[in-house]
Amino acid sequence: MRRYLTIPVLAAVLGATTICQAGENDWTQAGANAQRTAHVSAQPNPPYKLAWVASWPGETITHWTSPVVFDDTCYVGTENGVVHAIDLGTGKDSWARHLGTSIVNSLACDRRFIYAACVDGTIRALHRDSGKIAWKTPLSRRGFMAAPLLMEGALYIGGRDGIFYSL
Repeated sequence: MRRYLTIPVLAAVLGATTICQAGENDWTQAGANAQRTAHVSAQPNPPYKLAWVASWPGETITHWTSPVVFDDTCYVGTENGVVHAIDLGTGKDSWARHLGTSIVNSLACDRRFIYAACVDGTIRALHRDSGKIAWKTPLSRRGFMAAPLLMEGALYIGGRDGIFYSL
């Protein structure tokens, strides 16, 4: 049985504005970094309060998906095939790009691109500032369910076809 989260993405004011700045405190891929430690050096300071809620009626986010953060923007992909770039200050979409295929895990990003591993077996790179597709490449005949990993200038992903890819 497949289960999916249909709750909106929430963001809380954590007091430490360095969480949103480029560098060691960005959460640029699943688990925050290539080692998947889920740790950044910034420490949130209470009291916490809800800053905004982002919701996209009719779209769902799987329970494997976590947002990624880079330079004051939060990026999330949906099962409906939409990548959203959310301004962390306002909670509003800076842009949204429909890819035409589902995204069921976390995205990855670097200074130039957002990377989406899609269930149709393609990897797509979108320009961070506009969401325009920079390139796409078909790889896996059975698609991707895993989150891409960025490390030392390469992108790694395991496909449902049992093949491990490096770009």
